[in-house]
Amino acid sequence: MKNYHDEEKALDKSLNSNLLYHACDLSQFGFNNTASLIPLDQPLGQQRALEAFDFGIDIDQSGFNLFVHGASGLGKHQLVQQVLSKTSCSDKPLSD
Repeated sequence: MKNYHDEEKALDKSLNSNLLYHACDLSQFGFNNTASLIPLDQPLGQQRALEAFDFGIDIDQSGFNLFVHGASGLGKHQLVQQVLSKTSCSDKPLSD
């Protein structure tokens, strides 16, 4: 059986400040600053989100909406605009 006081003592240990920072060797990068980098076509690590987005916008029926969820400041609005602008340019013309 776990003892609550033992767990509390384990959590009370201080974190040494040298464990909070890890320097990397900047010579491993082939650029001096990020201004010289070519922008990515899609955000890193968002493949599932983009597939779900594509699925949603491919539904050719009225009454369906997209719900984009995530913390503020992640670039959701920019991503939606980017994907929709590419989609609207490549889609077939709408008929009346």
